[in-house]
Amino acid sequence: MLPVQSPYFVAGTEGRPVLIPSGPAERFQLTAAQVEAHLTPVTRGVLLVSPSNPTGTSIEPDELAKIVDVVRARRSYNRR
Repeated sequence: MLPVQSPYFVAGTEGRPVLIPSGPAERFQLTAAQVEAHLTPVTRGVLLVSPSNPTGTSIEPDELAKIVDVVRARRSYNRR
């Protein structure tokens, strides 16, 4: 879940933003499974915004740790 301006930040770096929807069923929180389902071989970064507006919802610490583990396992970040 990205704030409104975030897709423009990604597009400004010639990236293609991929938005992951969340709603009341997920309590407006992303899960590691949702993030993993949206990772591709060309994923170069993951931008999480927590707390998120307009709900003010924060990703629970244990779920955030799982998301970090998924991203690290897939090496879905720019290593320099």
